[in-house]
Amino acid sequence: MQVFKPFFFVLIFTTSLLFSAERELLKTADVNKVMQEILRQHVSQKQMSDQILKTSLKVYIDQFDPERLYLLQNEIAPFLNMNDAQASLLLQQYSQNDFAAYMRLNSVIQNSITRARKIRQELIQRPQQLFLYQNPSQYKADKNFGEEIDLSKPFSQNPGELRNRIKHQLIRFIGNEIEQHGIAKIRKNENAILAFYENRMREKENKYLLRNASGHPLSEEEKENFLVMHILKALTRSLDAHTTFYDAVEAYDMKVRLEKGVIGVGLIPQETDNGITISKIIPDSPASKSGVVQVDDQIVSIDGKDVSLQTFDQVMSRLQSNPGTLISLVLKKPNTADNNYAGSSYQLSLRSEAIPINEGRVEIAYQPFEKGVLGVITLHSFYQGINGINSELDVRNALKELVKQGPLRGLILDLRENSGGFLSQAVRVAGLFITNGVIVISKYSNGEERFYRDMDGKSYYNGPLIVLTSKATASAAEIVAQALQDYGVALVIGDEQTYGKGTIQSQTVTENKGSSFFKVTVGKYYTVSGKTPQIEGVKADIVVSSQFLNDNIGEEYLEYPLTHDKISSAYEDLLEDIDTSLKPWYLQYYTPTLQNKVHIWRSMLPVLRRNSAARLANNPQYQQFLKGQTPAAVKKTEIPFSEGSDPDAQDMQLTEALNILKDMIHLRKNVPHPKQSLYVEQKKREKQTK
Repeated sequence: MQVFKPFFFVLIFTTSLLFSAERELLKTADVNKVMQEILRQHVSQKQMSDQILKTSLKVYIDQFDPERLYLLQNEIAPFLNMNDAQASLLLQQYSQNDFAAYMRLNSVIQNSITRARKIRQELIQRPQQLFLYQNPSQYKADKNFGEEIDLSKPFSQNPGELRNRIKHQLIRFIGNEIEQHGIAKIRKNENAILAFYENRMREKENKYLLRNASGHPLSEEEKENFLVMHILKALTRSLDAHTTFYDAVEAYDMKVRLEKGVIGVGLIPQETDNGITISKIIPDSPASKSGVVQVDDQIVSIDGKDVSLQTFDQVMSRLQSNPGTLISLVLKKPNTADNNYAGSSYQLSLRSEAIPINEGRVEIAYQPFEKGVLGVITLHSFYQGINGINSELDVRNALKELVKQGPLRGLILDLRENSGGFLSQAVRVAGLFITNGVIVISKYSNGEERFYRDMDGKSYYNGPLIVLTSKATASAAEIVAQALQDYGVALVIGDEQTYGKGTIQSQTVTENKGSSFFKVTVGKYYTVSGKTPQIEGVKADIVVSSQFLNDNIGEEYLEYPLTHDKISSAYEDLLEDIDTSLKPWYLQYYTPTLQNKVHIWRSMLPVLRRNSAARLANNPQYQQFLKGQTPAAVKKTEIPFSEGSDPDAQDMQLTEALNILKDMIHLRKNVPHPKQSLYVEQKKREKQTK
């Protein structure tokens, strides 16, 4: 089974903003220490077991060889088919900090890498069987090349089958290079293309060979650090689908995404066979504004010091120097098709600063309707970071901007590709559309429940509202969709269900201490109805399929997901978790303005569903999409909506959501309803009457 696995944010709690400079190397004794802390926090797994250890060996294998390009079935069978006695011994060894089984497995992996490299070299010696210019259909160029994961795929039974798989993958790689750069350029650079491919493969392999990016043996301390990292990654992923151990690069990337801000010059480095290169350039950063630095450029030196003589942590630390620090760099262009496979060096000086991450924040669009506008707010994640950046403030400002264009007749909150973020921000964004009330209830392994409330007593918008979702809508985004659906203030339109992630993780990624970066599943969340989206997702009130229609996306497709359940609803909010001394305040200022459940929009559903079904049935383009004939036509435009622009007519899911929104507005004219209001407008009128 192929499983689409998009990056998505965990629903998490976090604290500090700074990323420490260098990390201590992990040691074998740290495995038990780290796992004890993770198990202490975990929602269900509280102690190490032989089953977890058996599973971790499988995970270790899958993480190394997800595409089944290295290992043979007979090589991994001893690690996957342990009997009870072997499993018991494995647990005994673990308790004694003896990880001999993992070392044996890594030795098998190392041998498989040596074999794969030999096969690749033999294939490269006959390039005519790889560069199929006369039969380009053999390439089957695939934009998702390298991203497909099919862990149910069996391992090769013999070296011949393995060789064919490696050859096929190499041909696919060349096909994608031709797709991107054209046959003419590839013909001139066949050797460079093959070298580029080999370097990319060796980058991952060296981590298991316990070698550095250049292929040289690591020190014994560094070897131990790498092996412990592999073991911890396998053990953590054996607990559930989301508990994870991160290396420093992964942790830094996650931190940047969560906090929407970073200190430095805007360069995110990575270790490769070509040394330390640029994996990403943050928009509007000093590096981006220079107009010179590009992704994949190699860092040669920083402030006159050769980076090959520095650790990766030292390089990261220097690139994240305090604001105002001038950093002198020497970089080198890569030997790729874009540079005619001839790199050149250049010098650059950049000054470090606090950089807000504007990428992936809020976008707005609108279209005229009945002497007002229909608005679309697209929110890509739930974030909070430097300079006061947060998603709640951005959505609130987006509402103000839409009102400036005219009376806001209806609103779509587009969460189709929102994969989550901060719990606190999900609560605040949902709170913009209700007065007061419970948004989320988190439940932990000890039975403790925590209530997260909107308590400002005001709704910033209470007109016709649609939350637009897809199978990729996950985690904190599911909180918002389900909470607004629970209260009846919005209808959910989209795929039959959302991703189905109803778990909460705590993490150490944004903490400025220690050498261990991990996130651990500590509980589940439930909205005011007592429902959790875990596994089942948020059900759409009206189904309008997205581009993910035929993709296996969701918690149900992951290994080791937690189960679905339900708790009591909290619409009345009995304040059971509130200290007795504080209850009088809540009873006076909070309870009187609790959000009442709205029924008007759900009462319209029979008519809305009939109208939508009729429109879609008579939409030839949409019907072709359902048959798999024109998948691109339903996809969201790759160019974000510009502020004030009309939504893209080719976005059929959004187009139908707008039609449903218009139906809601028309139907409401015949039903008693609360007057549409925006809090900022209410305050303006109040000032005018004083």
